[in-house]
Amino acid sequence: MHASFNLAADLDAVLLSAAASAGLADAAAFTPEVRTADARHGDFQANGVLGYAKSRKLNPRATAEQIVAAIPGSVREHFDVTIAGPGFINFSLQPAALLAWLRTHDTAEHLRAGAAAAHAGQTWLVDYSSPNTAKQMHVGHLRSAVIGEAICRLLAFTGAHVIRDNHLGD
Repeated sequence: MHASFNLAADLDAVLLSAAASAGLADAAAFTPEVRTADARHGDFQANGVLGYAKSRKLNPRATAEQIVAAIPGSVREHFDVTIAGPGFINFSLQPAALLAWLRTHDTAEHLRAGAAAAHAGQTWLVDYSSPNTAKQMHVGHLRSAVIGEAICRLLAFTGAHVIRDNHLGD
């Protein structure tokens, strides 16, 4: 299995392809909305079926069943796919697939290479304050600086060019 860094984006693409394969009317308008899920429901969930089906006056659960039936077997080898409630599509990563992902992204360098695509080519300006030198120093003054620097480091890790604007005062 190719262990892509962004599994949610991969599942999004799989669902778009499955919607087209299932013959959904206006499949190009379907947006899967894959995101991480509450652990009780799996690792990822797709919520987009509900909005798509309701806007076309279709049964959301039946629409989800059509899409799930069109998901390729190669994906089902790595995920348990279930439908919950009115049409939520849940994906639980198989242990072997998780192990493959962990082996692929086993070092900080590999993680950085995988994450770098998220904001590659983007420039972000993060404006955060430093402690006010005119006031008595306490830990509350550092909060904004710590949060701002953490945000900058996360953005830089995901490939963004970060401009830090750290000004004096509050």
